[in-house]
Amino acid sequence: MKKVLSLVLSLVMLLSLVVPVSAEDTIFEGNGTLKDKTVAFTIEADKTTLYGEGEQIVKFRIYAESVDNVPIRAFQFTLVPSANLTLATELAADNAGFNYAYQNTGKLINSPSNMDGMYRRFEYTPGSRYFGAAGTDEGKGITTKTEIMTIMGKVKGEGEGDYTLSMTGVVAGNGDAPDKVTQRFTSKVVGATVTVKPENERPQPNLSLALSKSNVNVGDTFTATLSNKKMSIISFISQIRFNKDVLEVVNITESEGYTNLASGAKTAVITTVADANDRGVVGISVAKTEETTYPVKDIVTVTFKAKAAGEGWFKVDESTDGKDGTNGYLSDAIVKSVVIEKPAYVLGDVNEDGKVNMTDVNRLFRYTTRKEISLTEAQLAAADVTGDGKVNITDVNRLFKFVTKQITTL
Repeated sequence: MKKVLSLVLSLVMLLSLVVPVSAEDTIFEGNGTLKDKTVAFTIEADKTTLYGEGEQIVKFRIYAESVDNVPIRAFQFTLVPSANLTLATELAADNAGFNYAYQNTGKLINSPSNMDGMYRRFEYTPGSRYFGAAGTDEGKGITTKTEIMTIMGKVKGEGEGDYTLSMTGVVAGNGDAPDKVTQRFTSKVVGATVTVKPENERPQPNLSLALSKSNVNVGDTFTATLSNKKMSIISFISQIRFNKDVLEVVNITESEGYTNLASGAKTAVITTVADANDRGVVGISVAKTEETTYPVKDIVTVTFKAKAAGEGWFKVDESTDGKDGTNGYLSDAIVKSVVIEKPAYVLGDVNEDGKVNMTDVNRLFRYTTRKEISLTEAQLAAADVTGDGKVNITDVNRLFKFVTKQITTL
């Protein structure tokens, strides 16, 4: 541990000459045999343009990369937010809430339970906004572009203009002890800029999303249809993001609008059902080089199944270029939702006729033993008279005892 701390302290002492290139691009010169080797630190914002006033949240992703593939055995930096950009101070391992979070922890953080991790020290300090990583073994360290952390920022929205996140005090070194840290990489920092514009400058989407239902029960299916208005564009990218905790995609059907977009395209890709459910995104991407005018059409219809109660939200993103294009990524261009509720039922009333009698026993018996019939979600809930989350012969026996008055309650 002393060697790790000494290495960090040595890096602090090795602060080099800073050569500003621009507000988003800064060079920290190296020395020794590593001077001609470059480490790139990159900050990327999930939203580069915001519209309107009021507090808004942006997530920043921070990456490190050894451009020349020489392992980075230790590095440090201090985050520098511009005025009215407030960074998160709470660590959240599950990435929930307003927080910062370490990424690729299995690969990067060495601990008694993860001896294969690279760095024995890997820590961000919110008060000072300082990040330090050190304590690698010979030949270990980041080489390829690797996400090291995310951090959320709040833009207070007190005025239009640019809000930036960059770094200072950047050092990337090599060695495993203070007397061996005599050389450092040349470090290049590319910061992130978020621009706030007036609400009346917000690009209007070319898309619309129509839901076939606004309220559904668990187990129900419904459709979401993505359509375009008349538009003159070149390339087209859109995502239908959905709450995969309560929704699952059953089918994706291409419509005439997608056929029009894909005609003559260099590439045209639409998400598979499996990929959509894995990522919670139905994505469409069409690459062209010439502007085309498209008539009003449905592009794709997605059939969803409600798998749990809750809010089934949808958020549509669009990125198009050309005369009617958004000319940038328009996030949350459309936001809609369906309300998903547990179906109403009467315990034991398997056929939903308002009575609990031998007809229900027979229906449940046919379902559990012979699989002759299917039951809806509401009927399955009514059939689970034991309350164990399963519908089987045990429920048949209990329901029979109730109907024949061997027991008085279900």
